[in-house]
Amino acid sequence: MKIKIVLTIFFLLTIKIFSQDVSFSQYNAARLYLNPAFSGTDSALLISTGYRNQWPKMSSPYQSFYFSADNYYHFMRAGFGFNNIQDYEMNG
Repeated sequence: MKIKIVLTIFFLLTIKIFSQDVSFSQYNAARLYLNPAFSGTDSALLISTGYRNQWPKMSSPYQSFYFSADNYYHFMRAGFGFNNIQDYEMNG
């Protein structure tokens, strides 16, 4: 019963969320941003970063930062990844 209440509250709170995806020019370099299921496809630790600066001559441009890290763990037979995107639009 508690799980149903928590899920209902979660869905009611997330109904009004709107966003726009960041457009990277080299989107294939951001594997986890392209598809989170790519986490752990390599056997070594993979770290990826990205930066986008749109309209740099304006007083407050659009800036986007991207960081991801993923690794495959043999003892669990699973891959885990971390994906972080920060987007600064115009005045904040």
